[in-house]
Amino acid sequence: MKQRISLTAGEQKQEKTRNLIEAFVSLMMVVIMGIGVNLLTSETQQIAGLLLVVISLGVELVFLLLRARESRKGR
Repeated sequence: MKQRISLTAGEQKQEKTRNLIEAFVSLMMVVIMGIGVNLLTSETQQIAGLLLVVISLGVELVFLLLRARESRKGR
């Protein structure tokens, strides 16, 4: 059974800021991945494109793991 925990105003602001930062980083990773995929189509810059795609996927994976860890702890 889940308990509803009421947050103070400071905690709500901190949570909102965290969510905005995560959304911004996710958006930037999508943009970087798009650039990487675009570079993959170029013959001369395939390695750079592959590196950008792998790095952006790694950052997204880290964010997902951190979020899962926080939700498991229950904060």
